[in-house]
Amino acid sequence: MKNNFFLRKPISILLFVLLTFLTACSSHAELPFVNLYSDQDPDAVEQMINDDSLVLAIASVVSPKESLDQYKDFIVYLEKKLDRPITVIQKQTYGEVNQLLQDGKADITITCSLAFRIGKQAGYLEGLAAPVVDGAQIYQSYIITNIHNPYESLDDLQGKRFAFVDPISYSGRLSVLDLLNQKDQNAELYFEDTFYTYSHDYSIKAAANNSVDGAAVDSLVFDQLLAEDDIDVKSLKIIGKGEWAGTPPIVIHSELDPALKAELKDIILSMDEDSTGKRILTDLHVDKYNEINEVDYAIIDNLIKLLGEQL
Repeated sequence: MKNNFFLRKPISILLFVLLTFLTACSSHAELPFVNLYSDQDPDAVEQMINDDSLVLAIASVVSPKESLDQYKDFIVYLEKKLDRPITVIQKQTYGEVNQLLQDGKADITITCSLAFRIGKQAGYLEGLAAPVVDGAQIYQSYIITNIHNPYESLDDLQGKRFAFVDPISYSGRLSVLDLLNQKDQNAELYFEDTFYTYSHDYSIKAAANNSVDGAAVDSLVFDQLLAEDDIDVKSLKIIGKGEWAGTPPIVIHSELDPALKAELKDIILSMDEDSTGKRILTDLHVDKYNEINEVDYAIIDNLIKLLGEQL
């Protein structure tokens, strides 16, 4: 029986049991901030936002606190360069972030490649810049399992427990749907149980702890944690890889003021030419930001149909 509960709730039971102690977000008093676990209605949130503020929405690609900590200096940098305040709205899922932009309640987001393409096809999102990491502007999905497990490929995970990151994550879900489709299989019938963790590092921890038999995660996050000798990553092995696709970009609402869009783009694309910007990029493990290369996202455009009615 599949865990459809995880499609409806922003935080899965699996995530809660494993990682309750990690879910508290810091207040970041120096930045206007709306907590992702807030039950405030949209009107109340809007009242907290300064009319002059640029609203940046962010999903918990890594754990909620880490996601915000990771981009704090980047946000402050943008504020200073733009000479205008930025309000941060953090949400648990990519879908929630896309909805904010679709509804005109956010201006800019750092999102996953699939969420970008969904919004672009619907006409409410536009790509601004894509990160270059270790000289490349592409990434892929890793299928992982604990090193002590006998599994050596996706074939070995049939009938097992599997963790996805987010319903509209490329590396954390869609890439696996593609691999299964090539076998004339679908996730609901292939795996015994599937779960959503809503964070790549939570999926890594779930696989490391054997709370699931396998998981699909972002190669950029995995490789970064591996370079940092992360204890969970060191207990894992990669048993499959997805197709290469364009890196998770910075995107904007398609109706953002053209002058502001041009200013934002210039600031972000030139960060590597500025000593402060270069330091922030280094902390983010990013070489620099480049123009969006539409060709890099063609694989995702071709696979979106696999999501079916979820769109």
